[in-house]
Amino acid sequence: MWGLYYLDSGSEVKNLPKKNLFRIASQLIFFNCTFYPPNLYPCRDMWNYLDVFTLLIYLLIVILRIVTFTRGSDPYHNRLLEVANYFYGANTMLLVLRFSSVLELSAVVGPLQLALFRMLIDLVVILVQFFFVIMAFSLAITKSYIAEMSYMTATNNQTGGVAKYNA
Repeated sequence: MWGLYYLDSGSEVKNLPKKNLFRIASQLIFFNCTFYPPNLYPCRDMWNYLDVFTLLIYLLIVILRIVTFTRGSDPYHNRLLEVANYFYGANTMLLVLRFSSVLELSAVVGPLQLALFRMLIDLVVILVQFFFVIMAFSLAITKSYIAEMSYMTATNNQTGGVAKYNA
């Protein structure tokens, strides 16, 4: 009889009960760090998350292409095919980013690439702060503009400041 085995922290092989099979499979798929021994943490490597995301996008592309094929419609002006091509472009971009991990092996480019990835975290923080500043000023200017335009334009019951009398 086949069973699942894993190494605990004491390096001895333990047999897992079958009722935990779904929990263990989900932890294996989603890189749950509490399941793995300290020397086998796949969640420490961010490339694993990129790989899973790339595979999920590819699965979505395959599903969209199968649906497009079974519908048998014209390939021109086909919205599902366009969406599949958009996902294909995003997936290609992520794969090129993934293949750039080979540069980490270089003694010259590797440290520079690692430093660049660490700087990207700081860049994201700065961009989020910039986004909030831009949103605050754009909302203030929009509200000022709407208030000024509502004061200057006449509505149905206003005459624009000039009274008209019928004589």
